[in-house]
Amino acid sequence: MEINGSWHIPDGGHLWDNPVGHGLLDGWQLAGVGFWRTGTPTDVTFQTTDAGGTDTMGGGDPVRVTIKAGCDPMAGKHTEDQWFNTSCFVRTPRGSYGNAGVNYLRQPGNKNLDLSMSKTFKVGTRGNRVQFRADAYNALKVTTRTVNATAQFDPAGNQTNTSFGKLNLPTDEARQVEISLKYLF
Repeated sequence: MEINGSWHIPDGGHLWDNPVGHGLLDGWQLAGVGFWRTGTPTDVTFQTTDAGGTDTMGGGDPVRVTIKAGCDPMAGKHTEDQWFNTSCFVRTPRGSYGNAGVNYLRQPGNKNLDLSMSKTFKVGTRGNRVQFRADAYNALKVTTRTVNATAQFDPAGNQTNTSFGKLNLPTDEARQVEISLKYLF
């Protein structure tokens, strides 16, 4: 879902009723755009070679991971330590292509809000103007998380990636504020 809008802030010049007060407090605009998204679809990937470099699948062909029959990896509660049910996945047997569908997992959703505030001031009597503008990107400093969806199996078929199914550390998405002046003549 995305939402955007613009608002002409009510004039505040009456609080300081003179030309300077009207010039400073009247005519401000606030605008913003925000979105809330569900997580992007993703798949579990896994290495088809063991730590020694031996091809555990045979033939070097790419395969999909295998999901246990009747197991839904996205069912249940999603936590930071277990975003999906990792016990649903097993190493694909040699000679098989796996049974996992495409895009059967979802990454965590994300959201963002960008804001802008501006005002144009008249300069002189010839129609010249100066525009002040402040833009805040990621105004609420929301971070995005992704899930580790890379399984690693040992030769016996045991899953060995201790981060499998856990949320990765947040990406550093700093709030950015830009201030600008534009002279219009």
